[in-house]
Formats: sequence, C-alpha cells, structure tokens
Amino acid sequence: MSLYRLPRSLSRLGTILTLGLLSACSPPPGNKLFDFKELDLTSSVAAAAPRQDAALLDAWGLEFGDPGRVWVNTNSGVSIVYQGTGEVVQVKEVARPAKKVDLKVRLPALPGAAVNAVPPTYTGLVFNPLHGQKDSPFQGDAFIFVSEDGVVAGWRPLANGEDPLQASIRRNDNPAGAVYKGATSALTSSGWRLYVANFGQGELDVFDAAYQPVKSDGAFTDPQLPFGYAPFNVKALGGELFVTYAKQSLDKANDVRGLGNGYLDVYSLDGKFLRRLAGGGLLNSPWGLALAPKNYGPLSGQLLVGNFGDGYIHVYNPANGDFEGTVAENGHPLQIDGLWALTFGSDNGAGASNQLFFTAGPSAESQGVFGQLLQLGVNVAANLVLTVYSGQHQQTVDSLVEGFEKQSGVKVSVRSDDEGVLTNQIVEEGAHSPADVFITENSPALESLGAKNLLAPVPGATLSAVPSAYDSPRGDWVGLSARVSALVYNTAALKESALPADVLDLAKPAWKGKVGLAPSETDFQPLVTAVVKLFGQAAAFQWLTGLKANSEIYPDNETLVAAVNSGQSAVGLINHYYWYRLRDETGPVMHSALHYYAPQDAGNLVDVSGAAVLKSSLHQDAAQKFLAYLVSREGQTVLAGSESYEYPIGSGVKTAKALPPFEQVKAPRVGVSDLGDGAAALALLRQVGLL
Repeated sequence: MSLYRLPRSLSRLGTILTLGLLSACSPPPGNKLFDFKELDLTSSVAAAAPRQDAALLDAWGLEFGDPGRVWVNTNSGVSIVYQGTGEVVQVKEVARPAKKVDLKVRLPALPGAAVNAVPPTYTGLVFNPLHGQKDSPFQGDAFIFVSEDGVVAGWRPLANGEDPLQASIRRNDNPAGAVYKGATSALTSSGWRLYVANFGQGELDVFDAAYQPVKSDGAFTDPQLPFGYAPFNVKALGGELFVTYAKQSLDKANDVRGLGNGYLDVYSLDGKFLRRLAGGGLLNSPWGLALAPKNYGPLSGQLLVGNFGDGYIHVYNPANGDFEGTVAENGHPLQIDGLWALTFGSDNGAGASNQLFFTAGPSAESQGVFGQLLQLGVNVAANLVLTVYSGQHQQTVDSLVEGFEKQSGVKVSVRSDDEGVLTNQIVEEGAHSPADVFITENSPALESLGAKNLLAPVPGATLSAVPSAYDSPRGDWVGLSARVSALVYNTAALKESALPADVLDLAKPAWKGKVGLAPSETDFQPLVTAVVKLFGQAAAFQWLTGLKANSEIYPDNETLVAAVNSGQSAVGLINHYYWYRLRDETGPVMHSALHYYAPQDAGNLVDVSGAAVLKSSLHQDAAQKFLAYLVSREGQTVLAGSESYEYPIGSGVKTAKALPPFEQVKAPRVGVSDLGDGAAALALLRQVGLL
C-alpha cells in the first residue's frame, strides 16, 4: 500500500461500478467452450456453499502445502488452512496442547498500526517445499505472504511440530511505496529467488533466500508495455516466469478494470524478456494463472488465465499465445465474481494434480469463496465425456480410466475426493448432478444413495461377473475389490503372541494408551456396523467407549499406520492394504507387521469397494459400459496389479500382489447387505464422542 493510498471504501469503488457491467464484457460468440462445473466448497456467506467460514473474506492467494493442507489468504487478517474438501484444519493449540483450534494464521499489520485498524490485505502466497530441512531458504519459512501494504511475511511451524498461529514480518517496503499483489518462488542457478509483483512501483521485485533485494539492470522489462500498466501477478510455471499486467489507478494501488486492460508476458528466471503471450483482447485485469497437467484431456498443457476484472477464464497456448477458448458452464462462458487464484492440486492429500481449485472475493471483495472447477469436457452436448466421482485411490482409478479410454474411445473426467463428501454432493445435486459414475472405497456410501433411489439398475451381465455376496442387494451397484480389516502392530513393542485373538479385547484396560484409531475414516464405520450386527447395540457402545479410552486418535489411516511403524502407538485398527502401501513408501525394512484375528472374528471383516451409474446420468449407455469394464477380466487385471493392494473379486482374477490368499480370510458372518448405509454406525460414533 502506498503512503497516499485511498481508504479501502473509496479505492474499491471501481470494483463496485464494474459489477453491473460484467455481462457486457462477454467473450465474442464462436469461441471454443470448455465445459466445467463450479463447485463452491466454502463461502463466507451462509448456505452459499456446503461449508461457511465467516473469516473467508476476499479469498485471494491459494497454495497447497504439507499433506492434507491448502492455504488461502484472506482480507480478514488471517491465512486459513483447509482440507481439500473445504473443512478448516484443526491443530493443537501451542499454549494448551490438549485443546484443538482452527489453523488460521494471523498475518501481521504494519508496525504502529492501530489495534482496531482495518485488517491488512494479503494477496500472494508462496509455499517453500524445503522448509524444515537443513539450510532451508527463506529463513526456513514454510509459507511466505505478501500484502498490499508492501509487507513480506513468513510463517514456519515450531521445531516440535506444533503450529503457531502468528506469522512475522520479514520485510517492510511500505515506506518505498510498494504495493504487493502477487508472489512466486523458483530455484535458479544463483539459488532460490522470491519474485513479487510490485504494483505500486510498477516493477517485479526479486529477493534472495535471505529476503535481500536482488538488483539487475533491465531485468523483467517489456519494452512494448504501454504506459500505466504494472505487474499484477507472477507465477513460476515450467521453468519460466509468467507475469500478468493490469492498468494502474491514479493512486497506483488498484487496477482499472475493462475489456482489453491486461497483458501477459513470459520471462526467464533471471529476468530476460522471452515473449509477449497475450495483450488486450479478452484480458481484463488478469491475475489467476494455472498450467494444466498432461492428463487433463483437451486442456492438457494449456494455460488458464483468470480475469479479476470480469471473472472469465480464458485458455492460451503457453508456448505461442494462441487463444484456445473459454471456460464455460452449461454451454455458456463461466463468470466468477471477484475471481482471484486458479491452482491445480499437488497430490498432497488435499487436492490431486488434475483438480482445479479457485478463490474469489465476490460482491466488491466483501465476501469470499473457496471452490473447485470440475472439468466436464469440450462442448459436452456434442462430444461425449463421462464424468466419474471417485472416492477410491487416485492412481488405481487413473489406471482403470486409461484402460477404458483405450478400449472404448470414450473420454473420462475424474473428480477425486472423500467418498462421504462426494456422497453428500450427489444428494445435493440430485437430478442435476454432472456425475455419470460413482466409485467408492466402501459399500455403505453406495447403499445410502441406492436407498434414496439415485442409482440406475446394473445389467445382469455386469452383476454376474462378481460373486453375488459382493453386489448390491437391490442390483443398483457392483462390487470391484475387497479389503480385510486387520491389526497393525509395532514389532519392537509387541510379539504377535501377545496380540488379541478378538478385536473386542482392544477395549480392555490392558490396552490403554497402546491403540491407534482413525474413527473419522469411512473404512472404520463398516467395522462398527459388524460389531453391532454380531453383538448388539449395547455391546458395540461399550466396545467403542473402551476404545476411546485406550486410543490415540489419528486423522487418517495413512498417519495411523505410520505412527505404529514408528512406535508412536503399539497397535492400530486398519484395513490390510495401508500397511503394504507404507512398505512401498519406506522400503522393505519395516518395524511393524499385520495381525489377523481368530476365524470369524468381527475384526476380520471383509468390505468391498464398488461402482454405480447415477440415475441422472445423461450417458447411460457409456456409463454402463464403464461399469462392465471395471469388473471385466481386463479391468480386474489392471486393479490386481495396481498399488492399491486390494483383492480383485470379478471375472475370476487373482491378485498379482504378495498378499495372503483371499480364500484363507476367515471373515465373520457379516455380508455386504448387513453393512447397509452406515448411518447407525455414524450415530453410534457420535454418541460415544469419536466423531
């Protein structure tokens, strides 16, 4: 923010005036349209999205960081850390470790600012993947924030792994008139560099790994850039720097919106001007930049450019600047009021690399939205693209999709997320859901949709490829693979002879402080249902109460199995495949092993993943062909050889992995039909206080 910046209420007048003009800035007819579905995950406004967060005001910078976390800058004075589903991450409070609080990091105001002053406006956000390592750049900061006040701030977790809730100022360039709108980082031949779009002074500022300025005469200069334009955002993509420019207001603190008010240049990391990618035309205060991954259908490798000025997203060839088309929804160009960031996930557990997320500050930046843009295809009405909602493991589903596309010629677009989130999404979307097929890790998710009459019947030929014990009792979904409940134990802490033969024994006082549990995982709920089926509601309640008293609670099964392997917990309740995947990650030397209970014990529960066609699908024939492929010999062979370590159950295919033979599993007398929709298990877990 410059020293002479207008008050926020006045400086945003231009935004307010343009709201009524958005429709007049529509792309010209005849553009190629790339059909998407906007899915708002979290909003500052009640009932505008599945989740509300009142602190999500003018959601701006967006970055994926450590596993399971996505950070969003706001104009409410905090950077909020979400899961990929839009839920706020909770952490232990530093002062009171027993208490959990939302991970909302306070961003520092200018030194000397009044306590009741307007919160600082933070814009760009950068993740340092080397934080926590020896000689980490940027003083070891995990995240770097820049603000319109000309501040560069940093945040890092404590050495003991706890998360402080306050960032610190690393640079204060406000006296020089800096107005920082965006930032990125890259490793150059001279070391790490932080690049910041200084809108107020019309330049790209560069800092080294110690936050010291790096000056180079003539660097980052476009000789043909019109007067009055300044760097609005910067992003390192594919070893190059992409810089967007917007027209400056008189105070040089804000952009002047208007069709054609924008430029996009490409530079080398050391500041050499390489090419003008786009200028004028459909650009309108462009800020969001995202390079599509190679597995992104017709948009693979293309550059998506989001206009803050009018909310449109246009697609360009990143090599030569050719205009490819415009992002649309329901056949019309999609507008997102106050659009800021466009960012693909990073396969870190919060968002996959082929999932596109966005942030926005609608209603003159007085509100905020964090959401996802689900790709459907190109002109869906004319070109068939199947949309799959998947709660299964991404790499496995990607392999199955690849095989089906080669066999059928039908293109498939996948949205991956927690199956519970997707189940609720399908219910909310109802007859208007863009999903054609739903793939889950566990059968209750499918059963809950079947009970609501949202699934289409599965043809008999598809059902017959799988043993009837692993199909829907109603015939509206089909089983794909099986997994077995087991106990993982630390081999240094316990001998297998000391482990219980009965899963109910883990609730006894002798196991206090030794058990690890991830009750929020959908994998755990079928086990609870099995205990209710075999022993009754009262016994299940007593068992869960004992487990709660004995257990350390973990957020997911991956964290749980790693904790047992490291000795943090002695044993853990998981499905078998989590242990094998950890072994693949860490190598053959493991400090844990799997233990199976006595024959027919509830702890040996077999559950199945499955798939269904949505009754609302507009592509019933192709969707049913996809289901048939999943249970065919070819599809099951792909699954058998995948990293999922699940048991194939269709077309007589055996696992290609070194697993105990499925025929030797001594499961309890609890079938898929007994597991139902899982509602009773969820209610019981909430009653006990495990959810």
